[in-house]
Amino acid sequence: MAELPISTADVSQEVKIRMGESGQAALPPTTVMIKFDSIVEKYGDQPALHQKVLKAGVSAADTPWTTWTWKEYRAQVDAFGKALLSVGFEKYDIINILGFNSPEWFMSNCGAIAAGGVAAGIYATNVPDACKYISEHSKAKVVVCEGIKQLEKYYAISKSLPHLKAIVLYGPDEIPLDIKSKCSVPVYTFEDFLKLGKDVSDVDVKERSEGCKPGETCTLIYTSGTTGPPKAVMITNDNITWTVQTMTLCTPRGFLDHTDVMISYLPLSHIAAQMLDLHQPLETGCQVYFAQPDALKGSLGNTLKEVRPTIFFGVPRVWEKIYDKMQEVAKSTTGIKKTVSTWAKGQAGAYWSSLEYKSEHSSWDTVNCAVSAPMYYLAQTILHQVRIKLGLDRCVAFYVSAAPIEVKILKYFASIDIPIMELFGQSECCGPQTVNRYDAFKIGTVGRPMYGTETKIDEVTGELTYRGRHVFAGYLGMPDKTKETIDSEGWLHSGDVVKIDDDHDPNVTKPSGFMSITGRLKELIITAGYVHFIRSLLKCERDTMDSLQSFL
Repeated sequence: MAELPISTADVSQEVKIRMGESGQAALPPTTVMIKFDSIVEKYGDQPALHQKVLKAGVSAADTPWTTWTWKEYRAQVDAFGKALLSVGFEKYDIINILGFNSPEWFMSNCGAIAAGGVAAGIYATNVPDACKYISEHSKAKVVVCEGIKQLEKYYAISKSLPHLKAIVLYGPDEIPLDIKSKCSVPVYTFEDFLKLGKDVSDVDVKERSEGCKPGETCTLIYTSGTTGPPKAVMITNDNITWTVQTMTLCTPRGFLDHTDVMISYLPLSHIAAQMLDLHQPLETGCQVYFAQPDALKGSLGNTLKEVRPTIFFGVPRVWEKIYDKMQEVAKSTTGIKKTVSTWAKGQAGAYWSSLEYKSEHSSWDTVNCAVSAPMYYLAQTILHQVRIKLGLDRCVAFYVSAAPIEVKILKYFASIDIPIMELFGQSECCGPQTVNRYDAFKIGTVGRPMYGTETKIDEVTGELTYRGRHVFAGYLGMPDKTKETIDSEGWLHSGDVVKIDDDHDPNVTKPSGFMSITGRLKELIITAGYVHFIRSLLKCERDTMDSLQSFL
């Protein structure tokens, strides 16, 4: 039998697992569905997903949470998988999902994997042409979309998608009566689509699920190209399961469980949200609460206060907007309240500064007091009111990534007893590559390499290269780009120029110190033919920022 390749551009090609000889790199390979079944066996009757299903005339505040247990969630996944088989879905076929975070998003994604296929998210803000590119490039057999607004994007383009067999609509909207004249393929509600699989044997979908291999692709993450069209990052079962296991070790307790809670609100078409919201619970049993579709237009604040998550991840602009608002509040605070607030922030700032790896307390030039545990705990009690107002009073882990964030902002949040750990990663490494941990962090860096990975820096260019079981299989249909990014020895060439200090992690092969990003090898170049795609991403960011302002 021929040895498996280390990378590929073919979605049906299994790749070699980059196994290590010991430690984290030597974990037994597994699949997403095996992990899913294990967590169902462990927490079957425990709550898994929560959503407020709104009805006309009833506000979110007056709407109770609808809950799915792990067993119910898994049953819906199988039902979706069987429905896919009923419309001719073959192994390695692909579905697209277009819409806001929801149980249906999760069920469709995992249902495609259970059916032996692959799921690819599409940003909800994508214009029709950008949707067409992804559906065309991935040869999508089924598109799952949220509501009429997203469905309308396929009215004109569906006839140009020869592989498309069906469109599935989720959410409260009803299918238009004249849909046959508008869309060239059948359109089903989510519930009606599931009914298509009622005559498909459970054995059939089980065989597909059990037939999945760790080295096979199960997810596509579309990312903007540097010199052309968006690239489809092929993520394997082993990429996902290994990365989740390894990242979980970096949490404060070193584990998460069914008592932990998080809110799903960032786009699931992005690797960060997909790994944190969708796949991490399949390893840990963590509960997921879905924010409302208008989360970033004002409702997220209410959801935070109601759910009170134990883990919270925000991109830099989320933290920056909160910071800006907090600065406005600080300016209006006077008298004894100002005095107490300044003292408490000084104590908390000094405390977290003292916990930095090889801390030099003098680096916090605004703090001149010695760290005192009793005084810190008193300050913590005072500052807890800030956490309560933000809905973060139960939160034990705060994270930031996806773009640079100013050191002053990280230091400010530490001073209000919200220590944010910064990390670095790419879609191509299934999310994280380096991470600041609560037991080893340096503010102003993106942390040290994850356990089980290897890192190199090009001596001439300073480019970061790394390898490990988190490195993707390749770019779908782009063999040249794949070879440019993953070399013959499995090293991923990131395109980032970095510096790594000498405080190496004794559990990781050197260099394994704290890393700082200093630049990119080349400027981003976008061809005119794909300006529409980039514009849609920029619109998403603008809408998010406007909505965050409203929320705050």
